[in-house]
Amino acid sequence: MPAADLLDPVSLSRRIINGGELTRDEARDLFALSGEAVYDLFYAAHKVRRHFHGNRVTFCSILPTKFGNCGEDCKFCAQSGHFDTGIEAHTMMDGAEVAEACTDARNRGASAFGIVNSGRGPTKREWPKIMEAVHAMKEVDGICHCATLGTLNEEQARDLKHAGVRRINHNLETSREFYPQIVTTHAWQERVDTVRLAQRVGLETCCGSIFGMGETIEDRVSLAFSLKELNPNVVPLNFLFPITGTPLADVPRLKPMEILKIVAVMRLILPHQDLKVAGGREKNLRDLQSWIFYVGATSGLIGNYLATSGRANEEDLQMIEDLELTWNDDRVGDADPAVPHWSLVGSCRCCRDAGLARRRPERAPPPRPLPRAAAFAVRPGTARPLSWPRFRQFFLQRLSQLRRRSAPRQRRRSRRPALRLRRRRLGVGVRPAAAVARPGTRPGALGRDRSGTRLQQWLRRQSRRSWRAGPVQ
Repeated sequence: MPAADLLDPVSLSRRIINGGELTRDEARDLFALSGEAVYDLFYAAHKVRRHFHGNRVTFCSILPTKFGNCGEDCKFCAQSGHFDTGIEAHTMMDGAEVAEACTDARNRGASAFGIVNSGRGPTKREWPKIMEAVHAMKEVDGICHCATLGTLNEEQARDLKHAGVRRINHNLETSREFYPQIVTTHAWQERVDTVRLAQRVGLETCCGSIFGMGETIEDRVSLAFSLKELNPNVVPLNFLFPITGTPLADVPRLKPMEILKIVAVMRLILPHQDLKVAGGREKNLRDLQSWIFYVGATSGLIGNYLATSGRANEEDLQMIEDLELTWNDDRVGDADPAVPHWSLVGSCRCCRDAGLARRRPERAPPPRPLPRAAAFAVRPGTARPLSWPRFRQFFLQRLSQLRRRSAPRQRRRSRRPALRLRRRRLGVGVRPAAAVARPGTRPGALGRDRSGTRLQQWLRRQSRRSWRAGPVQ
């Protein structure tokens, strides 16, 4: 490819729309863009977002059900017990508080709600409280239920799925190479394994990162392609707002244009993922918050964050209205049809009064009933009607039994003509004298004499087979 095309974001966007992909070298060049070329990058990312996602925008909300006293040493986190950040820790919330927060998030227009626990992973003592919170959250209809619980094992992941959790959040935070400079109490690969475990048990995954911790362009490229390999459903992009007391308190904050450039390049690398701009949006982007949707983002976070506060919900709703974007969400399949559903901007009263909401689309028609023949199929020897799946299972089991019974006879019958033909050509009887059992062997056993020509050895083998199979007819 010519060198000019490598630095032309618009031509790269056309290639991505047509099914192509961005290479590492191209991503490295795009991260290094400056000047007026950055606006071409923004336009290219906007074209890719419009092609794959349209004007759809979603928002989520989180609740720290367990906060602080974390044993990990993540240098960016205010909840770590290794640093004195002055936060007030609290233990697990009860189910009533979780249900109330989930209902409030739905009424404020969030399409997803997640509980967040501090710590490396849930302990045995905490697990009953976590399941209580999950069941309380599941009682709230019309919203996607998520959880951020740290490292999980397979049994815990399956329990969460069966309890109603739809999506698990577990971020990579940064690249594999830069990770040891940020966290030393656990490995980067442990995070990757947790994400893959969640995908293996059938959970959706939300996996992203934090930018602005001192990483290089090469670290950003490595992280982006690690996320591309994991292929999560949602990729949250957080931007560090240094917190007093943490080792990264003096790290310079990213400039707004640098943040927008990161979002744009991530959109070109991950064209199909839902890009969520989360932590640091208000404090780092300031007046350029609305640009995140132009440069490729499709989602955001409303309400407060874990250790910092967000802005008023009405301001985010007004921003979506001014941008003429569609507040579309993925709650329709989980909502109760008896509950009114507002899917453009949200279900809060201010949106309905402003005329910004629209009714939910019609549901798919119910499945067709089973045929009468299948519904009244009766198993032989019983009077209990069988459904079509049970009847089909019984029929296939019976068919496989008949096949197993007939298969051995066919194999024996197919071998005998060839064996008789060979022995007839050689003039061999039922048992040649060379194959007589040696003295001292058990009755009916043949000797294992290896002497003689190859023809004699072959005759012995055929005699043993014919002895087991019976006399030739």
